Amino acid sequence: MLTPTDEDRIEDLLVPDDPVTVEYDGAEHTTTLSSYWSGGDDTSVHDEGGASYPVVVFEWDSRDAPNETRQPVDNVREVDVVSKDGDEYYRKTETTALEGELTLQVVDETGWKNGIPASVRLYELARPVWGRTTADLVNDSALNETDAPDETPIVADLLSGVTSQRDVRTVRVQWAVELQYDSRYQRDAPVVEDIETETDVE
Repeated sequence: MLTPTDEDRIEDLLVPDDPVTVEYDGAEHTTTLSSYWSGGDDTSVHDEGGASYPVVVFEWDSRDAPNETRQPVDNVREVDVVSKDGDEYYRKTETTALEGELTLQVVDETGWKNGIPASVRLYELARPVWGRTTADLVNDSALNETDAPDETPIVADLLSGVTSQRDVRTVRVQWAVELQYDSRYQRDAPVVEDIETETDVE
């Protein structure tokens, strides 16, 4: 299952740290994207109602759903022989293949800022997030390599292209990805040596 560390890795990969500059008809507007998780990140410091726009919203549509098409036979990924306290054990790594659907939204306020309309700002602000989604997360599988025990290898597929919405207060673009990952655990069982027996036949 995915951990809060994995959510941080997704966020760090997709949301640029550097300010984004939007240019339009001789005007220029520079801002920084904030971010938060909707309905699944207890470390989030605010909801969208108190968000600092523009903001990237990560929202789980589903998570940790079994993926039967990727499930290994008998749930076993690999078996190794290990030594503990002078005894040998079979170490069986059992796997449950899982998947989750994640929607990403880039949201900004309506109205003009520094001479730039909301729709122009929004698409330029969403451009680097969309680019990192397709190039780094989906095509390069950048999260399939891990550096720490609490990190999960993740691969992704794009579920939908960019769509847009507008209400009285905000404008937003969004798209969705499917994340594939595994839940793994290990079991150790002692290696049983063959017992030799002799039988006398008279």
